[in-house]
Parts: sequence; structure tokens; C-alpha cells
Amino acid sequence: MDKVVSLHKYYLWATYMAAAFEKEMPKITRPISWADPQALNAFMFMSYWYATLYVGAEGWQDLGLTDPGVDVLLTDPHLALLKRYRHAVFHFQADYFDERYRGFTDQGTKAITWVNSLHAAFTEYFQRWFGTPQS
Repeated sequence: MDKVVSLHKYYLWATYMAAAFEKEMPKITRPISWADPQALNAFMFMSYWYATLYVGAEGWQDLGLTDPGVDVLLTDPHLALLKRYRHAVFHFQADYFDERYRGFTDQGTKAITWVNSLHAAFTEYFQRWFGTPQS
């Protein structure tokens, strides 16, 4: 099977987690209470989305793929922060909000914009690769 199809699997997983995160966000009451199940769910889905998106970026680089829209985003310093975030997600952290999470999330809207841009760039690439129409 083509390795791009294998990479696409991670993109699909990240897309599912992003959609689940977006579905949970409106349920969160303000101010956020971390005892609130909706806040915990949103944090989980966001974290798995971000971590899986990093796996996609890592696979992209390992496969030596190129695309101007993706490549420019992978030169951004947010990628290194996202790698640390991914490690915090998939390796036990005694501190609930370990600095590896905060290093990324403390970037605020810059990090959010970058994650959304990277995800959109992967979407555009895979739509072209599979020959599906742009939405």
C-alpha cells in the first residue's frame, strides 16, 4: 500500500479529533472548571488532535513529501512546541498541566492559527492527492 495512504490515516484521526473538539467547545460553561466533564472532554480531544497532527507532520518529513502549503508551516517554531505537546500527551506527566502543554498553549491565538493552518494545508494536499474536489 502506498505510504501516503498510511500517512492519510493519521490525518483522518486528527480530523476526527478536531471535529470532536469543536463539538465539545460550545458545551463548556464559563469560567472553565476542570471538574466539568465537557472541559475534560474538550481538553482530551484537543490534545489528541494536536498530538496526532504532529505524528502527521513527522510522517510527512520522514516520507520526504513536499508541498508549498505544508512545507512552509513545518519550518515554523510552533512545530517544535507541538512535538513537545505530543510527548506530554503520550507519556505520563505528573503535573496535570505540564510545561510541555503550556509551552504550546501559552502561544495563544498564534498556536491556534498555526494548528488550523497546518491541518488545512494537509486537507488541501490530501484532497489533491486523492483527486477529491475542494470543499
